Formats: sequence, structure tokens, C-alpha cells
Amino acid sequence: PAMRATASITPVMIPVNAPGMITPITARQRVIPKASAASRIEFGTRRSDSSAVRAILDSNNLKNISVRRTIGPYSAGRITMLTFDSLGLDSFTFSSDFQKLDSLWSINLSNNNLVKVTVPDSLKFRENYIGIRIERNLLTEFPIEVLKIKGLSSVDVSYNKIVSISNELINSGFRRIGIDYNKLCSVSDSVKIWLDSVQNNWANFQNCP
Repeated sequence: PAMRATASITPVMIPVNAPGMITPITARQRVIPKASAASRIEFGTRRSDSSAVRAILDSNNLKNISVRRTIGPYSAGRITMLTFDSLGLDSFTFSSDFQKLDSLWSINLSNNNLVKVTVPDSLKFRENYIGIRIERNLLTEFPIEVLKIKGLSSVDVSYNKIVSISNELINSGFRRIGIDYNKLCSVSDSVKIWLDSVQNNWANFQNCP
């Protein structure tokens, strides 16, 4: 048969460490972690380079375009190429923030609707072989503003609607230009001579009626 409960004369004792009475204490060597906003610095690039590109985008009303969308290959954390192609731009400003990109050697502005390019006075790149691509836009004359850039080595304006060349460009001594598939159909003798010195057979690659 099952054992019956029996009365006990032993008084109820409260345990030394009763459940529910213990308050755990954790010692921390550092402050409590805080949530923070996601970093705006692109992985693998220096903070200064990413910040400069962000400023360039903002100055051209491209606040919704990410830094990652515009950077090309980079070396040792330094950005070497920027691409602003196919962004629907009708104008572009080379802000002074470009000067902070010490390792930059290529800028791509192709496949937009550019009719104007603005460059502040005395914009200087530390590298002396910067190439700029402005193909497939809506330029009607060579963007003479780019000649302000110290360290510019080449400009490609192929596939635009350029109909004239400024004497300022001719007298600049600048020679490395891509000019194919424009509308340079009726040019002066001085312009023709200059174009012949810049690019062979340029006349055979113009969109003339």
C-alpha cells in the first residue's frame, strides 16, 4: 500500500539563496554597445576617397546614387577609376573634391545627355595622366572647360554632335583627342590642319549628309 503522509514537527526553513532573490551582476570592462548608423564608406576603399566621391555625387545632384555604383577598380584602397555613365546627366561639374583622389586616372561620363561640362579654375590632379571619356552625349562643341584640368592627358568626345572646334583648343597644344562620329563637316583650313595632326582619317568618320 502507498505510504501515508505524516505530520512533521520540523519548522519550514528559508534557504540561504532562495529562488527569485538573487540579482545577477555582470562586470564589464567597456561601455555598453550602442547601435550606430551603417557606414557610408565603401568596403576596401579609404575613408577619404569614399567621402570625396560622395561629395562629387552630391554636388551633381546625384544624392540617390551610391558610391559603389561609380567606383571602378581600386588599388591598395585607392580609387583609380570613376564612372558616371548612363545616369541621364545633362551637365556635370568637376568639383574640387576630385583633387582628393590621388590615384585617379580615368573618368567616364559616357552615355548621358551632356550638353555642358563645368570645371573650376586650377583644378589639378596629382596624377599627370588623367583620361576623360565623354562619348555618346549631346555636345555640339568641344567642352573647352576641360582644358582647365591640370594633368589632363586625353579626352574622347566621339559619338556626339560637335559641329565646330574652338581656336582656343587649337592653340592649347592639346593633342590626344577622340573625335570620331561627330558633325565636323564644314571646317576652316586651320581647323582641318589641326584635326589632321590630332587624328588620322577623322574626316572619314563624321556624320555628314
